[in-house]
Amino acid sequence: MLRGPNRGPSGRLEFTNPLAADGDGFIFTDGFDPPPASEYRPGPHEIEANGQGEIMDRAEYLKGVNDFMYQGEVFGEAVLDCYVHLEKDPERRYKFGTVLQLESETKARLRPFLTRLGLSIAQNDVRAQVAPFAESFVSKTWRQHMEELVGITSFYIDKFQAIADASPDSEREVTQSMVVHEKAIKRFAELELAGDSANSLNDIIAQLNYPLERPR
Repeated sequence: MLRGPNRGPSGRLEFTNPLAADGDGFIFTDGFDPPPASEYRPGPHEIEANGQGEIMDRAEYLKGVNDFMYQGEVFGEAVLDCYVHLEKDPERRYKFGTVLQLESETKARLRPFLTRLGLSIAQNDVRAQVAPFAESFVSKTWRQHMEELVGITSFYIDKFQAIADASPDSEREVTQSMVVHEKAIKRFAELELAGDSANSLNDIIAQLNYPLERPR
């Protein structure tokens, strides 16, 4: 998930990844399109960096697991929790809540994996990054929320897949499951945009151990 909107020099909305420890963010402009992908696709043990294929060493891989996968779930959970608080429509609140449940369960599921890798499970303080999402929530239509979600998840699917491709066989089940996780959220948003609300949450609910009760 990404930091909330700011206006760039051109006046267009920009979204920056708040999870990069070195401060280098990934920019989304209006339409929430991911950065252009190069023709080169990362293979095993490689990842795209600034549009170039580079070898991902162990330290970069571990940083990706923490920054993109684990802290991404922390941030996503915080944003969805905000949306659940702000959404007034019961059915839409349930849908945001179901995505929130997936973020929460996935974050918890990742913790044993991180400790096995020698990584901290401490969560970033993301309150400052969540605030712009809260401020802009009511100004967006449901369709705009879903379009935003498609753009964000498209970007993270590519990042998660690159990390999964770089993982050793003993760790790939978990890292590849994060690709499935992100694709389920993207599928939800795509189906909502297509008008298939009855089936939009199916892929997400299939991954939940504790699904929510649908409002009656």
